[in-house]
Amino acid sequence: MTWREVLKPYFPDLNLNHYWVVKIPLPGILGFTFYNFILLHPKAGIEVIAHELVHMRQVKRLGRVFFALKYFWDWLKLGYSQNLPLEKDAYELQDKVWREHG
Repeated sequence: MTWREVLKPYFPDLNLNHYWVVKIPLPGILGFTFYNFILLHPKAGIEVIAHELVHMRQVKRLGRVFFALKYFWDWLKLGYSQNLPLEKDAYELQDKVWREHG
């Protein structure tokens, strides 16, 4: 199965055909979203794609500018952690996908 087929049940609100995964070695980063691209470290699994798609959903809901401002404001205020408001849901789904498909 493709990553789109596996993850579709988790993202019924997103058209996964609008998103592309590009495998690229990112020093110290497993995944990163850039517009409709998910830049993914070659060693990262489908759970990291799920994590990044949560951010895509957040962008769709909040808008690109507000998402970026909120994310970086929270990061500056709290420091990066899994408990950042916009990271919490992403890590929860990442863990669920790992348990079910990892």
